[in-house]
Amino acid sequence: NNLGTVTAGTFEGTLNSSTTFSGNAGEITAKIWCRYNQSTPAIGDSYGVSSVTDVSTGRWKTNFTTNMANAYYCVQYTAEDDRFQTIDTSATALVGSVQCRTTHYNGNSYDQSLNNVLIFGDQ
Repeated sequence: NNLGTVTAGTFEGTLNSSTTFSGNAGEITAKIWCRYNQSTPAIGDSYGVSSVTDVSTGRWKTNFTTNMANAYYCVQYTAEDDRFQTIDTSATALVGSVQCRTTHYNGNSYDQSLNNVLIFGDQ
């Protein structure tokens, strides 16, 4: 069931894990995203995520299904309270995962029920 090549215009159909992009389409498409509840803990929904590891209170790691090409990918992370989200800089950046941390301005870490991570970069 090959759809062929779309060079211009609008595509209507279903993309799956075997879909490839040419030009800059792969550069401008999120490779990985995840909605995670650390309080439960549970993945609500995701793409490109093999699992999430609950590291400790306020610290969790998103494990990728497919490694990134290098550790210089772009990560956007949000939590339920905008004062809480950071990329955990105490953890080494890895091609196969990213560790996030939710902390209050007082320095204490907290589990949040609504966490979102979005990753762009080369795979």
